[in-house]
Amino acid sequence: MTKMSKNNMSYNFDEIIDRTGTNAMNTDGFRQYIFNATSEMEFPFQDEEFIRMWIADMDFATPPEILDAVKERLDRRIMGYSQVFDPAYYEAVSNWMKRYYNWSFPKEHLETSNGIIPALYELVEYICKPDEKVLILTPSYGFFKSAADHNQLELGVLGHVE
Repeated sequence: MTKMSKNNMSYNFDEIIDRTGTNAMNTDGFRQYIFNATSEMEFPFQDEEFIRMWIADMDFATPPEILDAVKERLDRRIMGYSQVFDPAYYEAVSNWMKRYYNWSFPKEHLETSNGIIPALYELVEYICKPDEKVLILTPSYGFFKSAADHNQLELGVLGHVE
C-alpha cells in the first residue's frame, strides 16, 4: 500500500526494514523491556515469531522530507544545545490546537521537552502532591507507571486483573 502526500511524495508502507542490530527497542530490547528478561532466560518462541505492536516505534521508513531536514542540519557541522526560537513554531502549534480542539493558550505557556518520557515525569511531579495517587488505565504505556514510581507516588490501576 502506497500513500501519496500533498506534495506528491510517495511513501511505501509495505517496505520491510530490518532493524535488528540497531539498538531498537522493537527488535533488540523488547524482551528486557516487556518481560524484564535477562540474557539467561529462555522463551518458547523465537524473536521473529513475536508480533510486536508498539505505539510510537513503527517500522516505516522515515519520510524523505524529514531525512532531508536532518541532513541539512548535519551539514552545518555543529550540534550544540538547541531550542526553538522561531515564532512560527508557536503559531503552528497554536493553530493546530485551535483547529482540532478549539483551544488556545498564551505563547509563554508553550514548553518544550527532550522527549515524552521526561515530560511525563515532570508533569506527574508538577500536578501531583506527595500524598496523592496516580491513576492509570491498563493496558497503558509502561512509562505512566514509571513516572509514578519515579516521583514516589502510589499507583492506582483501572482495568488491571491480578
